[in-house]
Amino acid sequence: MSNPSPESSLDSIRRLARPDEWALGLGLKVDARPFSLEGREYIVPVIRDTSPEIVIKKAAQMSFTTLFLTRTLHWIIERGWHHLYLLPVKTGAIPFVQSRIDPIIDSNPQIQKSFAAVDNRLHKQTHEGVKLLIRGTNIETELQEVPVDVEVWDERDRMVEENLEDARTRMDGSAIKKLTQLSTPTVPGHGVDAEDTWHASDQHLWEVPCPGCGRFQFLNFKENLRIGSNEYDCVLQCSNCYRAFKDEERAASTRLVVGSR
Repeated sequence: MSNPSPESSLDSIRRLARPDEWALGLGLKVDARPFSLEGREYIVPVIRDTSPEIVIKKAAQMSFTTLFLTRTLHWIIERGWHHLYLLPVKTGAIPFVQSRIDPIIDSNPQIQKSFAAVDNRLHKQTHEGVKLLIRGTNIETELQEVPVDVEVWDERDRMVEENLEDARTRMDGSAIKKLTQLSTPTVPGHGVDAEDTWHASDQHLWEVPCPGCGRFQFLNFKENLRIGSNEYDCVLQCSNCYRAFKDEERAASTRLVVGSR
């Protein structure tokens, strides 16, 4: 029997440590498209982060839900960690599973086979007994059921605040205890923008280099957006040299950052 080559061993380690490479290797489909982070390279450092707690203030359509669904399946299958994926209300949980989670599982025979033990709308379980529970925060009793190792609070700002502590205590008996909170922020000082969430974190921001002067910067409304009298006069520009960013240049700058790491 031949020993595996160093290259194949390294690939196996990378797939174990990096959910994105695992998903690419399996050819998973997410939202009816092949999994890819091209054009969203800012997600790469996040999906590989194993910090005890992650807080994400996001805008819409940034693929963070896609990211954490992929990471959830990876950690369940490859690491054997029980998960609670939390949504604001239960009525949204069933269509969420049907439209977002089930298609990912069904896109690969190996993943589909892994979850054949229990396959219903709000409770998935592998043959090894590792659970994925999908719950809403409006049903308090459903947050007091079983212990888990990892929790993802998706759209944290819209959740029932008084029930979140019950959800968090589901990890009390675990040695893993990893919590991710992500949401489009609503009210300043609330949810992901609270003093004990985003403001207590290391507040990583994604910076890209200006295609003109090369200055790295975090693009924001105050320093980078020049408002004109019509849509043609609204320009995203460098905060240092004031050169305008073209859309294709912003995408190229994002890829450049990832390629340099």
